[in-house]
Amino acid sequence: MSFNITIVSAANNWNLDRVGFSSNSRYFIIVESRTDKAGIASARMEIVNTKTNECVRGGCQTISGSKGDLKNEEDILNKLYGKTWRLRARLKLTPSRIGDRAKGPFFEEDCNTAYYLYNNQKIHVQMQQDVISLSYYHKKASLQIEVNIGDVTKILDSLENYRDYTQKYRLNHLLISPNKKRFALLVMVFYGDGKKGKKWLENYTIVHTATLY
Repeated sequence: MSFNITIVSAANNWNLDRVGFSSNSRYFIIVESRTDKAGIASARMEIVNTKTNECVRGGCQTISGSKGDLKNEEDILNKLYGKTWRLRARLKLTPSRIGDRAKGPFFEEDCNTAYYLYNNQKIHVQMQQDVISLSYYHKKASLQIEVNIGDVTKILDSLENYRDYTQKYRLNHLLISPNKKRFALLVMVFYGDGKKGKKWLENYTIVHTATLY
């Protein structure tokens, strides 16, 4: 599967391998992989219900290789896809469909405020972040996102939902489902392991979905 989505990433980032909706627009999948400095590959998958933004059973998981087995990203991805083939087929995600990509984000006052353009309509997004420093190197951060589409307002995530060792978040692409009734907003998570000099160890992507109308 090929697509024209590029995520600007920090060092040791997760590489986006697959993203898209099911043919009936009910589910959304995102798959990423990475190889750490020790040469060990990992892959992560999220399959979410686009109406509830909740992981489907067995759809959100991470697997890793070892020094002796599955050391490259292609092998680890093949294992993950093989392990989830029946689930993806049942949810009509084989293959997945990207849907339409809204133009943007176009940032306004800062990186927390942006708008997207889709079918000559502006979709406004406001993101709030809260960061707690537990120690000099150990932080955790939460976010809450408000999406405004015409007279419709959607609130995504919560400032009470802290992710450990997260440094900050950044808005990324907004995708519209094939039936034009739901959307998936990709958000980059900048993550550190708390060790000195590792503040920006890696980044990965989370997805927030909701109905448009």
